[in-house]
Amino acid sequence: MSRLPRKVESLEGIDEQFHPLYRPITEEGRDEPIAYEFGVEIEGLVPEEKIDGYERNREEMLTELKKLRDKYRGIDPAQFEKLKKMQQEMEREKAESKGDFQALEKQLREQHEAEKKMLAQQVRKYRDRIEDLMVTQVATSELATAKGRVNVLLPHVQGKVRVVEEDEGSGDFRVEVLGPDSRPRLSTKGNPKSIKELVEEMKASDDFSILFEGSGATGGGAAGSRGPAPSGAVVLRGDDRKDVRKYQQAKAEADKRGVELVMQE
Repeated sequence: MSRLPRKVESLEGIDEQFHPLYRPITEEGRDEPIAYEFGVEIEGLVPEEKIDGYERNREEMLTELKKLRDKYRGIDPAQFEKLKKMQQEMEREKAESKGDFQALEKQLREQHEAEKKMLAQQVRKYRDRIEDLMVTQVATSELATAKGRVNVLLPHVQGKVRVVEEDEGSGDFRVEVLGPDSRPRLSTKGNPKSIKELVEEMKASDDFSILFEGSGATGGGAAGSRGPAPSGAVVLRGDDRKDVRKYQQAKAEADKRGVELVMQE
């Protein structure tokens, strides 16, 4: 069925069943209607002028599509892609012959250097994490077990050790305790000296023994006494003294409150 026109001069040619849908348009001084207009309001009904516009656009697009089909008729897409790649290769060779290849080479070199820098930063980050696990946390635990002033002694331990990789790229690391000549030290048994042995050595030395329990040392990070802790002090007891994170949290809390950190059994 053809669509009903929005406005007609006469109802002739309009199926009688649709005549009631049209309302007459009158003009003063004339008895007969001068035209008829579709008079039923239907929700969502598209105005006739828009429909005409749509149809014009459709015809224009069909015409344009036909032109494109005629233009590319007989072209094989696979063959076209092959020719496109050949053209790109020819352009690359042309660029090389003009000296533009040096600019491309410079760009690639700069990109490579940026990637190397990023990789070095990642390696440094992982090394820092390894050193924290193998030195800082181990040293903190050993100092706490030996009832030493961790916050005072820890930098001295860190300054006497280093982390080295067993073989380049192996991913296996070991801790070396260094002597005054920066060479690895050995224990009395001929084995590499451990952080635990270094702490025991410091505890027995004249320089550091005062910083371990039994020397009368107290205060932030001190081992403290077996008696009651000073009023208001932050106390770290038992196995918590060996937990690096708990020690760091307790130390931060003591510093924040301005009170002593006492380590007790």
